Amino acid sequence: MKKIVFKSPFVMLALKSFFIIFLVPLFLIGSIKKNANNMDFDELKTILELPEKNRKLVVTERKLDWATVLPAAIENEKLDYGLRWKAVSLYGFKEQKKSLHYLVKLTKREEWFLRNAAFLTIQSIDSQLAVSIAKDLIKDKALIVRSAVVDFLSSNMSEEVKNILIVILLSFFLFIYLFIYFIYYFLLLTFITFIIITILSILILS
Repeated sequence: MKKIVFKSPFVMLALKSFFIIFLVPLFLIGSIKKNANNMDFDELKTILELPEKNRKLVVTERKLDWATVLPAAIENEKLDYGLRWKAVSLYGFKEQKKSLHYLVKLTKREEWFLRNAAFLTIQSIDSQLAVSIAKDLIKDKALIVRSAVVDFLSSNMSEEVKNILIVILLSFFLFIYLFIYFIYYFLLLTFITFIIITILSILILS
C-alpha cells in the first residue's frame, strides 16, 4: 500500500513542492547566517594585510559580525603575530568602548605582542583607562611594552601620570643606590678579608 502511495504523481508533486517552498528557504537562511559569522581564512588574512585605511574601510562598509570574527582572528595561532596585532587594532576601531573589556584581558596575556597591541588600542579609546593599565605594564618583562608605556605617559602629563613617573624614577634611583651600596661594602669586606689573611699568613710563616 505504501509503495502505491509514494509512487503516486500527486504525492510526489506535493513532496517536491513542500521541499521547495519550506526547506530550501530554511537552508538558504542558515547559509546566510553562517557566512555572516564565519569568514574564509584566506579572505580574512587578505583583509588584515590591507593598508590600515583600507582595513578600516572594509569593517565599516561590510556587514559582518566583526565582534565575533576579529576576536577569533586574534586568538588564531595560524596567523602570524603581525596580523593578530592588526586584528586587535581593528577590533578596537570597530567596537570602540564595547571592545575594552576584552582588550583589558589581552593586556594580561602571555604573548607580548597582544599586550602591546591591546595597550596601544586602549589609548585611542579611553586614555584614562590606559593610564590605569600603564601602572602595571610599566613593569612588563618585554622592553617594547615598557617603551610604549613610557611614550604614552610622557605625552599625557596629567597630575596622576606625573606621580607615576616620580614613583618610577624614585624606584630606579633607589635600586641604583642599593646596588652601589652593596658593591661598596662587598669590596670593603673583600679588602679587609684580604688584609686579615695576609697578616695571618705572615705571622704563621714567621
